[in-house]
Amino acid sequence: MSKMYQVKSILIILAFSFTVSLPLFAGQGNDGDDRVEKLDKAQKILLSMPQIMLRSPQTAVTEAEQGLMLAKSLHDTPSTISFDYYLSLAHCILHNYYISYNYIIAACGLLQQGAVSEQAANVYNLRGRNEIILGKSDQATQSLLKAVSIGEKLNNKIVLAEAYNYIGILNYIMRNDEKAQTFIEKAYQLSLETQDPASLALSSEHKAILSMKEKKYTQAFQWNKSAIKTRYEMGDLPGLSEALETTAINLREMSHFQEAIDTLNVALKYRKKLHSELADASIYTNFGIIYFTLNHLQDAIENFKLAMQLRKVNGDIRGMSSTAKALARVYEKAADYKNALEYQKLFKTLSDSIYSEKATRAYHESLEKYSVETKQHEITRLEERSKLRNKLIIGLLLTIVISIIGIFIMLRYIRYRKATQEQLIADNEKIQIQNEQLNTLNEELNILNKHKDKLFSIIAHDLRSPFTGIFGYTDLLVREMDELSNEEIHEFTQSITGISKNLMELLDKLLLWAKVQTGNINFTPRAYSVTRQIHEIINFYQAIALAKKITLQFETTDEVLLYADKETVEIILRNLVTNAIKFTPQNGVISLSVKEQNQLAAISISDNGVGMNEEVINTLFTMEAHSTVGTGNERGTGLGLLLCKEMADFNKGEILVSSTPNNGSTFTVLLPLTSQMQEKVA
Repeated sequence: MSKMYQVKSILIILAFSFTVSLPLFAGQGNDGDDRVEKLDKAQKILLSMPQIMLRSPQTAVTEAEQGLMLAKSLHDTPSTISFDYYLSLAHCILHNYYISYNYIIAACGLLQQGAVSEQAANVYNLRGRNEIILGKSDQATQSLLKAVSIGEKLNNKIVLAEAYNYIGILNYIMRNDEKAQTFIEKAYQLSLETQDPASLALSSEHKAILSMKEKKYTQAFQWNKSAIKTRYEMGDLPGLSEALETTAINLREMSHFQEAIDTLNVALKYRKKLHSELADASIYTNFGIIYFTLNHLQDAIENFKLAMQLRKVNGDIRGMSSTAKALARVYEKAADYKNALEYQKLFKTLSDSIYSEKATRAYHESLEKYSVETKQHEITRLEERSKLRNKLIIGLLLTIVISIIGIFIMLRYIRYRKATQEQLIADNEKIQIQNEQLNTLNEELNILNKHKDKLFSIIAHDLRSPFTGIFGYTDLLVREMDELSNEEIHEFTQSITGISKNLMELLDKLLLWAKVQTGNINFTPRAYSVTRQIHEIINFYQAIALAKKITLQFETTDEVLLYADKETVEIILRNLVTNAIKFTPQNGVISLSVKEQNQLAAISISDNGVGMNEEVINTLFTMEAHSTVGTGNERGTGLGLLLCKEMADFNKGEILVSSTPNNGSTFTVLLPLTSQMQEKVA
């Protein structure tokens, strides 16, 4: 911390001390010595607050609470405002925002109407900071503008820099990026003029935030480094931990994940010294986000759960709600749908609790308003007593006023409670509807799991058969190699090769299906000629078709352009051609065609093979897969057609089937054509 900053803090507190001391030293009576002793103790605590705040906000809370009791016992309004201010600042640093807001509101209630002083400006700046955090945008604007007005009247550039900083962040939150940039730049220029380290650090942090918003991460990193350096030189432990956490977020956005993790570990080390569990929860949440991004799902779950535990202990319902939502996303990505559903339910429950919390807080704010008004009346009563020496009349008047206010508040509360009960009834009905929807989703998940279990059972059976065949041939070769002729050995190895090829095709399909289910398949639509693609597929399968004496026909000459992902369309067409060859007997014919139909491309693959009945057609593209045997004893599971359906959906298309037993089948794939604009782009 710079010497200039230390001297300035001491001078401010000495000025408060001088202001407070005048009326107290003028007092007379038997308690004069006791008042002087209390005053001296209160001033010592005030003098120590800036340094204690930098080292340990938790200790600052304890010391300031003691000082507040002394100031109140002395009826010392300026000191009471100062201790309320420091208690608010300490709790804000410790992330106890509602407690912080209560203290700063109390300080505002004690300020004289239209007060123009550095103390008043600091109070309004801190109030604005709290209101930004609590989402009270309109109140924050009013508080910060009051601070600006006082700062301009006093020509206090440090006060103005702080106010401009928070007005800039308020505009950033409200997405007024241009205004945010203007005010934060003003704050930074004033900080350069005063060379006040706290203002410089705050401006650097806010410049980093704006740079990250514009995705200028390298520039943001430099501003964050500047803030860290300044906070370190000041000895500002809370500010340093906050700057490190912001820098870690910066590094995460730059994809420097290990550096971000290392920086968070350093921030956590400093944060532990603050003894603020809610601040620790923020660090663990950022760890969780990084590990989720890296797909280290177990590490992400552990860190989010640590954050959830700390927020739960401290009653942070908003934090628990956001953490529950994050855990639901992680478990969903990990395919742990049971836990994902549980945390999704918890998120909904906590969201509803936040509504109740808002209603309760509105009631408490009403009581706080009443408390502030009571304090103001108390000050008035004390002033009148010193002038008129008539305690009885003033007390009676205050009793009447308070009774009227109490009756008014009670009537308002009764109306509010009635409205709240009606709202709760409506909310309960919504919750019941949501529960019914969740039960429906749960039933659908159970059905999907049963279908998948059935599919895997069939696949396991079809995998076992090829392996049994391979093991049988290889065992025979090992045991009777010397007795087998070259022709028999050649026949066995050809059989092993054929079985292995079919097994590899099945495994490829299974792997591709798994990629589709987990969302790990690349999908890049573009404009291209499907006519040329069909020619290439026919050339590829010509030899296989000839082996079964099957004729492949494709006579379309028109160039048809699709707007789709070429690789996934190729998977569809290859599977359909393979199936046509599989279920077409020798000397059969397979015809391919493509034409434009209702602004779509209709690609048809027709065969004169074994065909299917209506019952089989209805299960082709579902999880109810079943093993099938082709005209050449080829094996299949139905997984290929399920993949075709998935790929068609990816490309915003569909597959139609028409078939008659013993009269062949026709599969028609409908896919989007290339528009003129897409054709030019391609």
